[in-house]
Amino acid sequence: MREAATGAEGLACAQAEEFDLIVLDVGLPDQNGFSVCREFRQRGNHTPVIMLTARTGVHDRVKGLDAGADDYLAKPFARPELEARIRAALRRTQTQADDQPSDVVMVGSLMVDEVRRVAEVAGHDAKLTQREFDVLLCLARRFDATVPRYVLLDEAWDGDTSLRSNVVDVIISRLRSKLDELAADVVVSTVRGIGFRLTLAPSEP
Repeated sequence: MREAATGAEGLACAQAEEFDLIVLDVGLPDQNGFSVCREFRQRGNHTPVIMLTARTGVHDRVKGLDAGADDYLAKPFARPELEARIRAALRRTQTQADDQPSDVVMVGSLMVDEVRRVAEVAGHDAKLTQREFDVLLCLARRFDATVPRYVLLDEAWDGDTSLRSNVVDVIISRLRSKLDELAADVVVSTVRGIGFRLTLAPSEP
């Protein structure tokens, strides 16, 4: 079990480690739990979240659920109730995991299905070529991490050394165009001299 005193610390922990469930307090010193949960979901993390708050109004409960929380518990509460809600959330997660193919990668509105070899943005087929799909899958599996060119060549082209030097750039350019056409909330950025990275698009102010 890990504890985080601020929203920023909690987001960093959730990005660095995998957890079965997160209990998130709305009242945090640096930002409220609603914004933390929303950013958490935007980063593509689907770990169950139970929000705790002294706010008991219907509007606040709806706000918490709309931010991506799976459950909402008002203070003061009895510890056995929290434990029961945790068990229920974990049961739901296990059921969903049993039904969900393990070869599906979700990042924001992007879904990459390795078995069906389909990539969708908010349910719309991205209509990728075989090579475009292979490159996107490689990037999606390493979301928010820099993927060197040689890794893309190894996985999408089986390490073919006879390729032109700009072949990766051509595929990346096509991918960007297709993601833009579908208004995807993910972007493929270039890390000069190293490779590429798939991240969530910056939120509009």
